[in-house]
Amino acid sequence: MALPDAVETASLVAAGRTTAAQAVEDAIARAEQLNPKLNAIVATSYEAARQQAAAVPTGPLAGVPILLKDLFTPVEGDTAHAGNRLLRQLDLRYQATGNVGRRLRRAGTISIGRSHSPELGCGQCPAASETAAFGVTRNPWGPTRSPLGSSGGAAVAVAAGIVALAHASDGGGSIRLPASACGIVGLKPSRGRVSMAPAGEMWAGGATDGVLSRTVRDTAAGLDVLSGPELGDPTPAPPLPRPLLDEVGADPGRLRVGVCDELPYATTDPACQEAARAAADLLASLGHEVDQGI
Repeated sequence: MALPDAVETASLVAAGRTTAAQAVEDAIARAEQLNPKLNAIVATSYEAARQQAAAVPTGPLAGVPILLKDLFTPVEGDTAHAGNRLLRQLDLRYQATGNVGRRLRRAGTISIGRSHSPELGCGQCPAASETAAFGVTRNPWGPTRSPLGSSGGAAVAVAAGIVALAHASDGGGSIRLPASACGIVGLKPSRGRVSMAPAGEMWAGGATDGVLSRTVRDTAAGLDVLSGPELGDPTPAPPLPRPLLDEVGADPGRLRVGVCDELPYATTDPACQEAARAAADLLASLGHEVDQGI
């Protein structure tokens, strides 16, 4: 049986057709089976997840198992290693919970662990999830291939079916690159859409938190949970007219879409250029205004 997406899982829990405890146990079983080969999860919180599930969580995504990225996402008591050997040796742990962790918990999601990312978000290669502390994360579609990064562990766990939804973050492509490499849905939210409180902005607002998933509606549901300003945010995004989940399947009208198929500072692979142009042609055939080469 295929793994249901997060929205369906929450619906099954709400309808009493399964329980949060069962959903967590199933995710743990998948992690124990698959992670030794993939190395997507670098720290587990199975017992805490079981306790949270037993408490019968509530919220729009109640009972949905997730992973949190091992990078700058504080949850009190969780490991704060960020792919660093010394921090791992010291067993550094967060002393408080930030906005992202708090909103995900309030929505009823249950974290079963931390996903692999490059050391401190950079390391020797920020576009690959490989660290001296934890080793190499493998792409589930081909173990010799990279899932890219920095949210590589999260993408692998979602693509392999360990969890349906995983927290991720993106500054220069850290959601979008792994999503592309692993064949899943990756959307970088607009600046200020997801508060990084209490840390404030990173990269002058260029970095943000989000999710990785297998379905557009899961990504919409995840952003609905994470979106919204917090006290002290320097550049909060304007409120959305309605939940993003309500937009899934709705007629968007005629959109203006910009498509770029080359970079001024690097050579773009012809296959990637062709894929971008094919997407542009499809959008144009659907009636949208497409501006290429911007």
